[in-house]
Amino acid sequence: MPLSEMKIRNAKPEGKPYKLFDGGGLFLMVSPLAGKPGDGNPAASKLWKIKYRYLGKEREYAAGPYPLVGVSEAREIRDNVKKLLAVGQDPNQHRRFAKQQQAVAS
Repeated sequence: MPLSEMKIRNAKPEGKPYKLFDGGGLFLMVSPLAGKPGDGNPAASKLWKIKYRYLGKEREYAAGPYPLVGVSEAREIRDNVKKLLAVGQDPNQHRRFAKQQQAVAS
């Protein structure tokens, strides 16, 4: 069952990181607080990730933090990752190559 915006907003950090699955390899990793509260460390984070297999190995693609990347945008990114895999490209290598091309161009 796909995740709803309400379920994502209400996800609270626990003692260990945990995953909320959306479908098609897309999940939200909810990480706990770093250190003790009041240390000045960042609060809990929610990060979209996509699990996929490339050349027989399981890999993950980081799609971005919630709420900067919403549910619908994360699903679009998942679909783009699946398109890259369908033509035989590793999404992480594709992203690295694009960043290198952008750095050379600027």
